[in-house]
Amino acid sequence: AAGITYKRTYAPVGSDIVLTYYATNAETGAPLVNTDVKLRVNKAYSGSNALVKVGTSMTASGIERSNGTDQLQVTAKTDQFGYVTFVLDDTDTVGEPQPATLATEPPALAQDADPTVSLYSQVYPEITGQSTDKADMTEFHFYTPGANPLVVADKAAGTVARVKSPGLVDTSATPRPDLETLFSVTNTWYAVGIKVWQKWHAIGTTSNLVYSVTDANGNWLGNNDVTLSVGKAYSGSTANVTNGSTATNLGAAADQDQAQWTGKTDPFGTVMFNLQNTDTEGSVPPAAANTAPPVPGVKFSQIWPVVAGSSSNVADMLEYHFFKPAAPPAPLVTSVAVTRASRVISVTVTNPKAKLVKIVIGNMTFSTYASAGAAKVKYTFRVPAGTTKVVASCNGKSKTVTYKIK
Repeated sequence: AAGITYKRTYAPVGSDIVLTYYATNAETGAPLVNTDVKLRVNKAYSGSNALVKVGTSMTASGIERSNGTDQLQVTAKTDQFGYVTFVLDDTDTVGEPQPATLATEPPALAQDADPTVSLYSQVYPEITGQSTDKADMTEFHFYTPGANPLVVADKAAGTVARVKSPGLVDTSATPRPDLETLFSVTNTWYAVGIKVWQKWHAIGTTSNLVYSVTDANGNWLGNNDVTLSVGKAYSGSTANVTNGSTATNLGAAADQDQAQWTGKTDPFGTVMFNLQNTDTEGSVPPAAANTAPPVPGVKFSQIWPVVAGSSSNVADMLEYHFFKPAAPPAPLVTSVAVTRASRVISVTVTNPKAKLVKIVIGNMTFSTYASAGAAKVKYTFRVPAGTTKVVASCNGKSKTVTYKIK
């Protein structure tokens, strides 16, 4: 479809690459939550020959299929913010020669008539189909690292860690410049340049927290440990969260982190943490995504990343505030009632849901469709003296009454 992007880049052979996509409605820009996203790996007609997999999926064959199908497809759902993350794992051991720079044009494709040495995987995310989705197609070329690293990052000069998923902008989260000043200017607890954000998160749900890490000069800091302080020391955090193996300890001392999770950045300096809330109670739902949370928070967890060996750690501090979603409205139930006042019989249908209303009175049959959106409809009939049987029905509900009318 018009609007796709296509980019080619390099990664060391054997890399695990964190791929995070943000899915939105093309017309409104609204995030698509809880939506299936299919990642097409070693896409059809791409000639991809790398041996890659995603999670526990089967490894792609590395052989172009003759029937025009992808070598591997993996589906995952977007989270409550519209983000979905896949980890592309290359299992090859020998790759292309290391390029001179990242901007070097990749070698000829494996499908070309006379290709040079090439090892790559072309991936494409899909929701409704390639002819309708505006999506980012990416082709990763895997190279064997040489004596001199292609990307040189100097974490001793300082690091920068910014949240990439979920998106932190003032329409979807609450910035706290007052805390940034308190933490890094008024006091020297943190390096100048930190950002503090508060964001709402539904209780009992899971999302991925993704950071992008560079050195002070903007070079990707690949293959480095990042420790996430969850329920950070001195924060007073009150929420129960886990990554599936290590949960927060709300009984920890005030000067101790409630949990620490460690992840390793991929070649592009990206690291992902899985975060699940296990509380059953939380704040009332916010009026909007950027509604400021109450002070003190009801259920919240303050989160801070630390890059091992960094001399100056500039990062995004994220404070998730957990809310309990409002209970969905009770489903509207259709009911049918029949009443009589002298010789007038009334049939009242509540919540008819625009369905057929059928009323049989003696030998007379009356049928009509209730008005769309009507909460209640009423029909009245005058009947002669004698015994009259009334049968009224709508949407699977019925009422039968017999009257002796004088």
